[in-house]
Amino acid sequence: MFAQHRENLYKVIDNDLAFLKGGVSACWYDTDTDIKFRQESNFYYLTGCLEPDYLALFDGSKKEFTLFVPRLGAEHELWCGKVLSIEKQKELYNPTHIKYVDEFDQVAANYKALCHVILDIPQIPNQTLPFEQKNDLHALLAELRIFKDEKEVEEMRLSCSINAKAFNYTMGHLKAGMLECEAEALHAYTYLKNGARFPSFCSITASGANSSTLHFVDNSHVIQAGQTFLLDAGCEVRNTCSDHTRTFPVNEKFTQKQETLYRVVLAANKKGIELAKPGVKWEDVHLGSLRVLLQGLREAGLVNKNLSEDEQHELGIASIFQPHGLGHMLGLNTHDVGGYNSEIKKNTSDVRIKYLRTRRTLQEGMILTIEPGLYFIDGMLEAAKADPNKAKHLNFEVIAEYRKECGGYRIEDDIYITKTGCEVMPGAVKEVEEIHALRKLAYI
Repeated sequence: MFAQHRENLYKVIDNDLAFLKGGVSACWYDTDTDIKFRQESNFYYLTGCLEPDYLALFDGSKKEFTLFVPRLGAEHELWCGKVLSIEKQKELYNPTHIKYVDEFDQVAANYKALCHVILDIPQIPNQTLPFEQKNDLHALLAELRIFKDEKEVEEMRLSCSINAKAFNYTMGHLKAGMLECEAEALHAYTYLKNGARFPSFCSITASGANSSTLHFVDNSHVIQAGQTFLLDAGCEVRNTCSDHTRTFPVNEKFTQKQETLYRVVLAANKKGIELAKPGVKWEDVHLGSLRVLLQGLREAGLVNKNLSEDEQHELGIASIFQPHGLGHMLGLNTHDVGGYNSEIKKNTSDVRIKYLRTRRTLQEGMILTIEPGLYFIDGMLEAAKADPNKAKHLNFEVIAEYRKECGGYRIEDDIYITKTGCEVMPGAVKEVEEIHALRKLAYI
C-alpha cells in the first residue's frame, strides 16, 4: 500500500524531490507528561511509519525513498522501551536507504533539484533544507489521498466495523441518570477492546438540547429520562478514521414526536445514500437530501405545508434546521483533505451550500460521510423569525411543542463510492425497531 502511494507521488513530482517531516514527540504544556503520539497523516500515507521524530526524502528522478530515523540509545530504552534496530526498520518500512536524522544535512547536500514540501504545520517545526522549496506538497498529496485503494478500503471497513460495535454497545447500556461522559466511556471501552487504539476525534455525547450544538464536547451533564441522545464518535485503526452518528431515546422508546423527527432525518440519510454515485455533484446529493428533510418538516407541521415547497427549498428553509453540509471526506483524518482545491471553490452566497466541506463531483474510490441533521438552534430560529420572507413558512408554536421533547438529531454513515453507486460501510443499527430493541436491553 505505502509503496504504491510513493509510486503515485513520483508520477506527480516527476524528477523533483519531496520532503516530509513526521510528527514530533511532545509533552503537555510546561510538563514532562508525554502526549500520546499520533503520526502526521501525510507522513504515514507515504511511509507507514507510526513512530515520532522521523524524516523522509523522496527522489522522483530515481524513485528512491530515504528514511531518516532518530538515533536512540539506552536512556530512551529505559523510559520508553526497546529501540527498533536499523534492520527491523528496513523490514517494516522498506525504504531504499535508511539513515539517522543527524545525517540528514550531509545526505541532503547531494541533491540540487526542486523540493516539494509542507511548511508551517503548527505542531511540527519547519526543517531547514539546502535546496529550493515549493510549498505545494499538501495540495499534491490531497489529490492522491481522496482516492482509496483496496487496502485502504479494507482498513476503513475494519475501523467502521469496530466503531459500529462500540455504538451498539453504548445504545444497549446507556441509562438515564448517567453522565454524558459515561457514554463516551462505554464507546471507548468497546473500541479499545476490539483493537482500535485512538478515537478519531473528541467524542460528542450530547443529551437533550445539548445535541443541537454541532460539536458539543463538554459531555458533563446528567442524562435525563425522556430526552433524546446524540452520539457522534469514531475510532482509528492504523490511522484510518471511522465517523458515525446515531440519535436514540434515553427511555426504551421514542415518544411519538421524537420518532416523527427521527424518521424525517432517517429518510434524508437514505436519500443521500441513494443519490451518491460517480458523476454526481456532491452539492446535488446534499440538496436532494435537504429537500427530503424539508418535506418531512412540512408533514410534521414545523414548516407550513400550505405554501410552495419549491419556494421553501430555494429560500433554504430546511437549512434553518440543518445549516451544515451533508458530510465530508473521510480517511486518515476525520475531516479529510481534498474537499476543495485551486479549481473547486466554496459558494458562500447560497445559504443551503455555504457550509459544504466539498463541492467535488463524486468519483469511484472516494470515501465520504452522509450525515443529515435536524436541530433547534436559537440563533437560527430567531433570525428566521425576524425575516418576514422566512417567518411565514415556519410554524413557531409547533416548533415550540417539539422542542419540549426533542433535542438535536443526526444520523451519519460512511460510504465508499463504487463504479455504479456507493457501499455503506459497517455501521450501528439505525432503524427505529432495531434501536428500540437495543434500548430495551439497557433497562433489563
